[in-house]
Amino acid sequence: DYLTDCFHQELGITPIAYLNRRRLREARDLLDRNDDSITNVALAVGFSDVSHFTRTFHREVGVSPRAYRCRRR
Repeated sequence: DYLTDCFHQELGITPIAYLNRRRLREARDLLDRNDDSITNVALAVGFSDVSHFTRTFHREVGVSPRAYRCRRR
């Protein structure tokens, strides 16, 4: 709890939110650079559940991973 409080005071977000943002940044990069499946991208950035990845991606980015990939091409 102490570490979480210190982390939140310094960065303004929780460690989990920070980790998810880092993972999603990497996921966007992978979606831009290659044609791997959404499942492979989710697994590559550390999500074990593709549904959770898709929901988190949509919440943070504003579109689904598939829509993001289509918009970028």
